[in-house]
Amino acid sequence: MRPANVPAAMNDLLRLASIARSIGVLVLSVGLAGCGAIGGSSPGPSRALVHPTGATQLILRYEQGGGFVPPGFLATEAPTFSLYGDRTAIFRNPRDANPVPDSTASTLIRGVPYQITHLSEAQVQALLAFAFDTGGLRSADATYELPIADAPTTVFTINADGITKTVVVNGLGIDTANGQHAQILAKLLALATRLQGYGSEVSNEQPWSPDRYRGLLGEDPGNNPMAWPWPAISPADFVQTAASTTLRFPMRTLTLAEVARLGISGVEGGIQGVSLKAPSGGKVYSFRLRPLLPDESY
Repeated sequence: MRPANVPAAMNDLLRLASIARSIGVLVLSVGLAGCGAIGGSSPGPSRALVHPTGATQLILRYEQGGGFVPPGFLATEAPTFSLYGDRTAIFRNPRDANPVPDSTASTLIRGVPYQITHLSEAQVQALLAFAFDTGGLRSADATYELPIADAPTTVFTINADGITKTVVVNGLGIDTANGQHAQILAKLLALATRLQGYGSEVSNEQPWSPDRYRGLLGEDPGNNPMAWPWPAISPADFVQTAASTTLRFPMRTLTLAEVARLGISGVEGGIQGVSLKAPSGGKVYSFRLRPLLPDESY
């Protein structure tokens, strides 16, 4: 004969089994949500990466310059990609068009103009996550000096997730046998490649026009100088600054109205190969123009 309390015990077991099934479903649901990759979609950052939000606050930058090039080209080099806190990205690909003289009879050379776009916060988060982890910036050292003479230098700057750092690499992508640093350098090269071609990732970019320029005077005058265009500005107003310490070019910040007095069109990407004749004394200077980005003060 079955004890009288068996039905009650069976009921308790059934209730426990039902609770266990409910807990199992809940755990499975939480696990799937945590994966963030249902149906093959790419997972985003596991948490939000906090970053500045100001229109002139830089959060990610890629630039490359230097190497075996004339000083005049060094003077007009500018970052390739800059992302600001308000989610504005300003970028260009220097390989889009090689700078060439305006004509066979001219020395005027125009730089590649910039494009501008505004990203969503999701795009910013994805790009920062890529830069930190896939691109190696989170674990990278400050400097990598590869044994390559006269090679260009690549500089990454990031300011997000409580980390502000600059990573400088000499000869990135040139030296393929870089020993103990091979893995991190491969990551940095992937980041550089992506940021240099960032225009291919967006479709709503527009031409960007700077609101200020850096004008530079040099002691290497060319032929057929133009008349000095500024009645209120003299060569003495172009001075050495921290930005010109290594280049040795006296410089001055020029407004749009001052640049317009040159009478040269298509200067948004910068120019070089211009000669100006001083208003007094007749001295001739070389002149170069470089666009200033929102975070740059001179």
